[in-house]
Amino acid sequence: MRRGEVAVLMGPNASGKTTLIKAIAGLITPFKGRILIDDNTVFETRRSDGRIVVNAPPHLRKIGYVPSDYALLDHLTVWENVMLGLAKKPFSRHEKEKKVRDILEFMSLERYSNMKPPALSNGLKQKVALARALVAEPKLLLLDEPFSSIDPASKPVIRYELKKLLASWKITTIIATHDVEDAFWFHDRVLVLNGRKLTYDSPFLSEETISNEYLAKSLGFNVLEGRIIQIMKPGKYLVEIGKSTVLATSGSVGNKLAEGSLVNIVFPPVVSKLTPGCSESVEVNSLKGNLLEVIERFDHVTLLLEIDSSKVRVNLLRREWEKLRSMVSGNCLTLILPENSVSIIEKRAPGGWNA
Repeated sequence: MRRGEVAVLMGPNASGKTTLIKAIAGLITPFKGRILIDDNTVFETRRSDGRIVVNAPPHLRKIGYVPSDYALLDHLTVWENVMLGLAKKPFSRHEKEKKVRDILEFMSLERYSNMKPPALSNGLKQKVALARALVAEPKLLLLDEPFSSIDPASKPVIRYELKKLLASWKITTIIATHDVEDAFWFHDRVLVLNGRKLTYDSPFLSEETISNEYLAKSLGFNVLEGRIIQIMKPGKYLVEIGKSTVLATSGSVGNKLAEGSLVNIVFPPVVSKLTPGCSESVEVNSLKGNLLEVIERFDHVTLLLEIDSSKVRVNLLRREWEKLRSMVSGNCLTLILPENSVSIIEKRAPGGWNA
């Protein structure tokens, strides 16, 4: 990572996000590998036999760490909790008090200094945990699911305050999260950890750069499994999905695709056209599905369809849905995809909901 860079580490449950964060922080010991912080090796194993040759303790790694539950001690005041961040640092009592005073003032927490965590909101608890992590001026800040305990209405404000803080301190930061919204707020670099492997690493987050199934689904794209039955031209493929076929571009897929290759196709929920009924004719880019659910929203509706045993979402303006609903007889609808709206992304093992 570049000094001052903010990286968002995403991934599904049990993908290893928290494990990686804790390994970097020195709270757990990896089986093998090497960890460098500020060009200093803090962990390393010998390649020949896997023996650990370097394993610096957490307090010597110049790390600031905020776990998902903030790990504040309820019987201590805000001042005392922040002071814990300096517990093993070689400063005098006077120096420690000044550092705590300065960080509380910087983060507008002075008036809460004598209060205890149970009396604080989750947003304030997060700020106290951040103050404790930053008071020792770490070289690397690790945040594990920092917004998971924040109510939805408060998240934009808390994200804004954190982004402003990180920009002010210019501190290298890794944010582990499962919420794709964090990637839009802190987008210096987006990483996806899946199957305990790094499957995506890009400074951009856009439709053109999406080549990862987990990230595509997190962004609300629909993902369906299919098989290439014909190469139309370089980068353009005819893909079979059940009894239907669609034209798809290779997108960001780096490996060579051939006829017979199993692939995933991806398309957004807002570019599609829906028509009532399911005719027997088979046309390219027409997918037949059963309507499972209609989710009413303020200005639009989300339709949940089942297509070839997979769940697909389609967003329609309310007036479009009202017009379509008057013509629907039964639960069968035909989804028509614009020619350039379908891309091929990485293929993973089949499974579950496209949500």
